[in-house]
Amino acid sequence: MTKALLVVAILRMMGVRVPHETHCTHYLRAAQVAPVVLRALDVERSDLRPTLVAAQQGNESSWRWRREGDATYRPGAGVLTGAHGEVGWAQVKPDGRATEYCTDLDIRRPDGNVRCQIRLLHEARAACGGEPINWLGRYRGDPCGPSDYARRVLAIEARGVEHPIVLTDVAR
Repeated sequence: MTKALLVVAILRMMGVRVPHETHCTHYLRAAQVAPVVLRALDVERSDLRPTLVAAQQGNESSWRWRREGDATYRPGAGVLTGAHGEVGWAQVKPDGRATEYCTDLDIRRPDGNVRCQIRLLHEARAACGGEPINWLGRYRGDPCGPSDYARRVLAIEARGVEHPIVLTDVAR
């Protein structure tokens, strides 16, 4: 998958109708996420679908890296942190399974966060097997098998890839 196609898929996952309603903030966010996801998949030698990785991030954080909506938001002030200490786009828990699979990564940086997400997804797939519907929930600590979490992530992914697209030159 090319960076341009992944950017378009992420925009669709955000609910933006491409190309007519592309909001600058959405495009910038998608353009920031796509190369990080593709690079992380390459470094980890992963066969996961880029759109699945991005869709999970969309479910976890809406691709926000910092607390953009906060009254106290300042650029460079730190990464998005969840209510239970989860970090970044993939909302990785530093004290959870990341301690076992991601000790060599800085999960507070986008590249380390996404690489850790990919490792945890591989662990979930190895433990549960089958299709993503059976193992996506394990990312959050659910048992193997279909889950509401997996259904949400797969619905977000479907929104990003459901319509064939014709691109003349999106990368420009």
